[in-house]
Amino acid sequence: MPPPSVGGKTPDGVGVQIDLVIPATAERSDYICEMKFSEGKYILKDDDATEITNQIAALRNSSIHRPSHSMYVALVTSFGVTESKHRSHINDIVMLDFLFV
Repeated sequence: MPPPSVGGKTPDGVGVQIDLVIPATAERSDYICEMKFSEGKYILKDDDATEITNQIAALRNSSIHRPSHSMYVALVTSFGVTESKHRSHINDIVMLDFLFV
């Protein structure tokens, strides 16, 4: 299993930090987990969309990701996400309540 924080570069050299990568070998998937704290529902901004796009490119360019695996982005946040034009960048939302039942 990779370390909790994974760094890397996109093919064009942009450096990124990925908060958590969960390789699910049996599912042939890699999960990019982006962690965001807010005191209410998180609003995905233009910068977040760019960051997520760069994280996907960096993981695809790394030795951790297997080309035959799918990639999914999960946002771990305190209270969920407000609908916005960038909501489509996230496949799953994990709220802290889900983790500490």
